[in-house]
Amino acid sequence: MIHTAPDASYARNIEDLAKIDAKDVCKDLKTRMAGKSWVALRSLCRIFAAMDDGSGQLEEDDFRWGLIDLGLQLSKEECSELCSKFGGGKINYADFLNELRGSCNAERMEVIKACFAKINVNGTVKLDDIAQAFDVANHIDLDKRTERDVFMEFMSLWANQDKDALVSEKEFCDYMEDVSGLIDSNTEFKAVMTNAWHCE
Repeated sequence: MIHTAPDASYARNIEDLAKIDAKDVCKDLKTRMAGKSWVALRSLCRIFAAMDDGSGQLEEDDFRWGLIDLGLQLSKEECSELCSKFGGGKINYADFLNELRGSCNAERMEVIKACFAKINVNGTVKLDDIAQAFDVANHIDLDKRTERDVFMEFMSLWANQDKDALVSEKEFCDYMEDVSGLIDSNTEFKAVMTNAWHCE
């Protein structure tokens, strides 16, 4: 028996079925990153920035190796599709990361700023204040790693590693927006932030 499409709208060329869609690749990457770590997107930002020659772009092979550094494998065809969508030949990795991150809505930004205000008790926030305030006891990644590992990974991704380095509200918001990018619901994001910073 020969099976045909129920109507013409379902019919697609075999060539089309083999096409790789950049949005689907990004969606799959986000899912895999969320399964690795709550700060996986932040880690990828740092990896790409370290590889950047100042142009804001990466060669396709460098882009692929950056993903591999984070434990993310993509086929050459998938990488080529992403480079085509976010650059053409070379990839504008900031545009790619923005696609993964999405936009942080007003409700989430309000939570982020409330957490920063909770830490900012003296008018300025130092990296050491962040370290003292960050609570890993009920962290979402404890099913994958130890409290120490979660803490060390989180603290290692701040731009300035000096314990007395000042952390601006913008820098804190930027970091938490990277965290937000891998969490689907506002409710879950608020729970993660509340557990980490005890901001009600």
